Amino acid sequence: MTAGNPNVWTIAKPHFVAIIAMIIICTAYFFPQLQGKKIQAGDAISSTAWSSEVLDFGEREGRTIRWNNAIFSGMPWGLLSLGVQYNLTKYAVPVFQAGFKGPLGLTIRCALICYLALILLGVSPWLAVIGSLGFAINVNFIVLLDAGHHSKLAVISNFPLIVAGVILCFRQQFILGACAIAFASSLAILGNHIQMVYYLLLSLVVFALSFLVHAIRKGELKEFAMASGVALGAALLAGLANFAQLSSSKDYADDTMRGEPILAKETEVATSSSEVEGLEWNYAMSWSNELTDVLSILVPRI
Repeated sequence: MTAGNPNVWTIAKPHFVAIIAMIIICTAYFFPQLQGKKIQAGDAISSTAWSSEVLDFGEREGRTIRWNNAIFSGMPWGLLSLGVQYNLTKYAVPVFQAGFKGPLGLTIRCALICYLALILLGVSPWLAVIGSLGFAINVNFIVLLDAGHHSKLAVISNFPLIVAGVILCFRQQFILGACAIAFASSLAILGNHIQMVYYLLLSLVVFALSFLVHAIRKGELKEFAMASGVALGAALLAGLANFAQLSSSKDYADDTMRGEPILAKETEVATSSSEVEGLEWNYAMSWSNELTDVLSILVPRI
C-alpha cells in the first residue's frame, strides 16, 4: 500500500486501541463486580421479589404467565417484552457491553455507543474517548446504578447515537443519519423505559427548532424538510420494530390511572390521578427534579 492509500488496519487501529482502552478503564472502575460483589440497589432487589412468582412458574411449568400477583394488587406481566424476540437489534446489546452484564456492562455500553456517535460526527478518536468516558462514568449514571435503574440507563445509553443521527440528517448525510436513528431508537425502545424516550423527543423538538431558524436564515427550508422527513421516517421504523411492546403498553395504560377517570369527582379541584385523564399534575411533578436539583448540576451542595 502507498502512503496515500492506507490499509484497513491503519484506519482501524486507533479505533481498536480506543475501544480496548475504554473497556479496560470501565473494567478497572467496576472491578469489584468481577470479584463477585454487587451494588445493593433498592429497585434491583425489589424486582427480584416482584418477578419471583413468574420466574418460578416458568421454571416449574416451562411456559410464561402474563399476570403477576406480586405487583400492586395484580397486573399484566411482560407488557414490554412482547415481540422482543422479533427485534434483531437485541443481538447488538452483548456486543456493546463487551459480553459483560450489570453495572460494568451498562457502563461499557454507554461508552462504546457514545464513541460511535462521536466518530460518526467526525470527532477524533482520542477526543471521542474522553467524551465517551465522561458520558459513561458521570455522577448521574452512578446514582442510577446505585438505585437499580438499569433499564433507564440502558435506554439513555442509546441517546448519543440518536442525536448524532439527527445531526447527520441535517448535514444532508441521510443514509448514515437514518441508519443511526433507526438502530439506536429501536434499541432505546427495546430497553423498556419509554419515559426516557419521551424526554429525548422533547429535547429533540427544541434541537430541531435551532436547525429551523438556521434554515430560515439561509433559505434552506427544502433541505430542512428533507432532513426532518428522513429522521422521522427512521424513528417510525424503530417504532414499528417495537410495535408489540408499544401497542400492549398503550392498551393497558388506558385502563390505569393514566387513562380516563371512571369515578366521579368529590371536589372541584382534582387531588388524585384517578379523577383526571392522565396523571394529576402534582403527582406527576413529585417524581421530577426541582429547580435546585437542576442547579446542583452546576453548583455542588447547593
